[in-house]
Amino acid sequence: MVDSADYTIPFQYRKVFSPEDCTQIVQTFKNYDKNSDKTIKGGEFKGMMKDMGHGDLTADQIDALFKKYDRNMDGVIDFLEFLDMVQTIKGKGKDFGTVGDHAKGDAATIEGAVGSHHSYLVEERNVVARLWNKYLEDDEYVKDRFPMVAESDDLFHVMADGLVLIRLLNEIEKDSIDMRTVNIGSNLGIFKVRENINLGLTSAKGKIKLVGIDATAFLDKKPHLILAVCW
Repeated sequence: MVDSADYTIPFQYRKVFSPEDCTQIVQTFKNYDKNSDKTIKGGEFKGMMKDMGHGDLTADQIDALFKKYDRNMDGVIDFLEFLDMVQTIKGKGKDFGTVGDHAKGDAATIEGAVGSHHSYLVEERNVVARLWNKYLEDDEYVKDRFPMVAESDDLFHVMADGLVLIRLLNEIEKDSIDMRTVNIGSNLGIFKVRENINLGLTSAKGKIKLVGIDATAFLDKKPHLILAVCW
């Protein structure tokens, strides 16, 4: 098992990476950091490129790639630079729908399974984001996620692992969820993340209706369901 305690993945990257991605990223970095000094050197980088299916690259091409991701030009790729590289390869992340005119304002439409469509009002998302900024900006457990940019999709990333839901429920009713029972950490595996979401949803059931909403709604970052819980 990988000990990821020393490989903290900042929230800005967890907006793009799933819990499974985070586990794999840490494992991959450690595999190529042969001397465990938390950096990848030129030779280690060359081996990584080969294993990633780029064995046809010339030495000059590999050197150019290495320099591209060695952003501080110190001759090695550290963990944050490695995260930048993976993020560039992976892309910007999930698309939360196309925005079009709506009778009551702009709405985003998301295409679901089997041709289904769901929509949410962009202003509703923005209002919720502003509220959460107000209540949780200084929260000791989730302050690294705040303030959100209200006019963005940050809300769905912020809510995805259940921890913000838990902190909001404790705002409503102090200590309704014992934080000693909550999995804390930036690189939690999928099972621990699911435990947190289920813990929050179980507590929320005594306060709000949660018909058809489970942990998958958060893990898959389904906007209309996350907004339903928020409201």
